[in-house]
Amino acid sequence: MGNGIRVIVNSLAGRRQRGEPQNPPDIPGVELRWFWNPWPHWDKENNLSLVAHLNILGFKFLFPGDMEKDGFSNMLKHQLFASLMSGIDVLVAAHHGRENGKCEAMFDVHGCKPCLVVISDCAKKHQSQETVPYYYDKARGIVDFRGQGPRYVLTTRSDDFILFRFENGRCLVS
Repeated sequence: MGNGIRVIVNSLAGRRQRGEPQNPPDIPGVELRWFWNPWPHWDKENNLSLVAHLNILGFKFLFPGDMEKDGFSNMLKHQLFASLMSGIDVLVAAHHGRENGKCEAMFDVHGCKPCLVVISDCAKKHQSQETVPYYYDKARGIVDFRGQGPRYVLTTRSDDFILFRFENGRCLVS
């Protein structure tokens, strides 16, 4: 692992050894769960990404960081994580949407069928747009995004800033 990740791993391990709480703040209407592959069994930086499952007022988001396919496959062996896949509404594509961040089992075996997939890659331009057609087939789509529709995949490269807001029991994307 690189020096930056080593510092984070050592810092978190130190907090755990000292018995410091590792719980997020309690925010009404928001539930956060996080998952990871255990170090040192997994020592590749990308597969040590923290995967966050965020439920905001019943709308479920998955933020997998730079997780790669083999790391996802390992996490899907755990029942709790695997059971969350079928309820995801918004998936932020792993590893900036690159091919090695795709985990077919997430969709084909565990029933992930989000309304929307977001590929975040504008800052470094990782040549990750080649996966857009794959995700089109996996998403259910949204009807109205900036007067366009339907949309299945949004990218920060093409769509720039993406805002999710919650009004009257709905999650709106603009």
